[in-house]
Amino acid sequence: VSLPPIFGAAILAAAAYHTRTIGFCLVIAVMASLAWQRRMRQLACFTLTAGCLAAPWLVWQALNRSAADPYLSQENYYSSYNVVVNFELLEKVRIVLTNLLFLPFSARPIFDLVWGGALGLLATPFLVRGLWRKELALPIRGFLGFSLLVMLLWVWPPLRFLIPILPLLLLGVWLGSPARLRPFWTLSFVLLSLWSATASHSYAKWAETSGFYCPVPTGQEEWKSFQQQLDWVRTNTPGNAVLQANVDPTLFLFTGRHAIRGSHGNASLTWYLDRSDALGSPEQFHKTLVRNGVTHVVDTPWTWFLETKLLTALIEADRKTHPQSWTLLHEASNPNYKIYRFSGDAAGASTR
Repeated sequence: VSLPPIFGAAILAAAAYHTRTIGFCLVIAVMASLAWQRRMRQLACFTLTAGCLAAPWLVWQALNRSAADPYLSQENYYSSYNVVVNFELLEKVRIVLTNLLFLPFSARPIFDLVWGGALGLLATPFLVRGLWRKELALPIRGFLGFSLLVMLLWVWPPLRFLIPILPLLLLGVWLGSPARLRPFWTLSFVLLSLWSATASHSYAKWAETSGFYCPVPTGQEEWKSFQQQLDWVRTNTPGNAVLQANVDPTLFLFTGRHAIRGSHGNASLTWYLDRSDALGSPEQFHKTLVRNGVTHVVDTPWTWFLETKLLTALIEADRKTHPQSWTLLHEASNPNYKIYRFSGDAAGASTR
């Protein structure tokens, strides 16, 4: 392999990493492949190029280690999202086994098919066999292997990480199958694709005729209440307001206000380990809001959102413990959609 393609591969691999952090598996896979083949010159060029392109984001994260903003820092990922440096041994085993059991059945929610779980379970041994086949290029095998390993070690349902690599997984299943079964998998993949396309088209047509489109599984009335929250924030808060919300990226995009998720931990721990304190204690929550200068708290109780009940419980607990810090400012048409003014001390609450 000449150097120009290696530079191109490094640029694309670094771009995958910047698109989503799990893209680092692609970087590691190429490095491992080059090392395995003892292509040291290409390995050095690839590592240097990809490392330089990835470094700015790593440096930025290192300088912004805040548990209040898990999307923008490494703190939350290191403290609650991986089993390598966290949790007791039995908890590690429970998390990994849960992910291992969940992976084969991911076809059901991906394709929205009742029998999708059975199909995924049937495909698993062929996928494992396909990862060892030389017809599947060594970097691709390494990428899929590292990606699946990370999913097993990550405290988050692996569904969202499977979807981007689904075509490669399907290729692995096809290559790992005996020749007589390959027509079956080809037909299955085509039918699954047609089913998904039809379902998406049907939803798009329904959204067009009803005038209601929501990218999340929430009802029209709930979405209307959320829009009222967005409009209120945009109209009634200053440009330098700092919002606490469980939908912080959406608030930032719609209102331009700085928004954080002022909680510690990982809501998925309620599912993996039955932890009621998955987002930390109310006192931790209060200190985080104070430390980050939060001025408003937006409570958006989407029932499908795993951490919604936990965040609402933290809000209610802190309102009881520090009532002087909270002032109800807005209720949407659904009164559970609330916006509060927050002040970390009694004096601040009484003067605003």
